[in-house]
Amino acid sequence: MSSRKRSLAWLASAAALTTAALTAPVPASAAEPGTPAEGDHCVVNLSKNNKTTCFGSFTAAIAAATGGAITNAPADPAEAVNDAAFNAQLKPSGKGESAADAGASSARRQQVIGIEYQHSNHQGASYTFTGNRNCTGPTTDVDFWFAFPGGSPWHDIISSFRNYSNCFTAHYEHSNFTGRSTPYQDDRDYIGDYLNDRTSSLRWS
Repeated sequence: MSSRKRSLAWLASAAALTTAALTAPVPASAAEPGTPAEGDHCVVNLSKNNKTTCFGSFTAAIAAATGGAITNAPADPAEAVNDAAFNAQLKPSGKGESAADAGASSARRQQVIGIEYQHSNHQGASYTFTGNRNCTGPTTDVDFWFAFPGGSPWHDIISSFRNYSNCFTAHYEHSNFTGRSTPYQDDRDYIGDYLNDRTSSLRWS
């Protein structure tokens, strides 16, 4: 083959490769950079130095959060919220419980005190918090607290939450419990425009 023909063949091949590269589909990312994937479900034990473990399913996260007591939680967090059997097992917040009754649960090794959700209506990724006791009756004290560590993808994404173990939750804009905040609140399908996607620390009472 002559030098001219070889050059023309090479140019044609290069052009074909370039066209293929430009038209090839680009795979979609599982999640935006800096945000948890939809399948991320984390559990933090507030009574054990905030030990945090993440799982690929809500079912596995709840099994870990309850020490294996609940192994059949619905895979969909939003479905779990409306599952009467699941909520009965988690003992949803019974407001008005006395301090003596709350203290009686301290013998239990681990229990869910609250679940935070990435999206409104308890959808998306979830973050389950556990402690070794119920919250006490009044909301004039702080029973548990947590600040997302620097670099955590959970900064500024919380949109809804549920309370358990007699707890109410307060949300704060910054990691040091400052900035915008909510009072201690009961369950919310939507945290509200004021603090939606702004939470970096929490307290329970």
